[in-house]
Amino acid sequence: MRDDGRLILSPEGNMGSVLRLDITLKDGETVLTHDEFQVDASVVPDAGLAEVEAYYVADMDDKLNEQIGKSTGYLDRVAVGNLAADAFRAYGAADFGWMNGGGARADIPGPPVTLRDAYSVLPFGNRVSVIEVTGEQLRTGLEFSGGDRTRPAGFGYTYTASAPEGSRISDLHTTEGPVDPAGTYTLAITSFVAQGNPAFKNAPVNLSAEDGTVDVSALIDHIKAVGTLSPDAQPRVTVQ
Repeated sequence: MRDDGRLILSPEGNMGSVLRLDITLKDGETVLTHDEFQVDASVVPDAGLAEVEAYYVADMDDKLNEQIGKSTGYLDRVAVGNLAADAFRAYGAADFGWMNGGGARADIPGPPVTLRDAYSVLPFGNRVSVIEVTGEQLRTGLEFSGGDRTRPAGFGYTYTASAPEGSRISDLHTTEGPVDPAGTYTLAITSFVAQGNPAFKNAPVNLSAEDGTVDVSALIDHIKAVGTLSPDAQPRVTVQ
């Protein structure tokens, strides 16, 4: 209860509890009381709802088991992050793609690659946007994000953790040569990452998050287009 008489209730995360609020008018005054109910193994499932749940779980399992591609080997979190960056780049027809390493939440064991794999990798529903950045903005953005945790597409670089802050990104390059600090490039990236990186705060937007697709949809389309996935033969980021 706040000092001003307002009652603020919040249940535990992940449905760890539910709350009941009772509002009673007593002697012209509004009286608020509440109860908290723990949701744990002691709660007996409702038979009718359990039946509905079983139906939808079975239906979802059937849909998620759809094969959308295959892989020649185990794709760990780095390989999967690179795959997502490739997917964003392909979707946005951009010069570069960028996936935050922490956003890829599962490996892809293969050989079959299913819808379940895709949704396990990208479960949050972030949207892909395309922005314009200079080579210097790209380097600065990598410095801010922690260059060893970014998964790039269309470019690579060296990250030196022991270097002074602001000098940890070097050898920023594409397959055709160095990235021009003054050059302008299109970058396909989730709006979640772009909005949280100050280097991209004022970057022109070619494709807004509202118009862009959900990240997992771009990943699914890319896997289907590629068909057979393989881990990169060479790392895209050199960590020193």
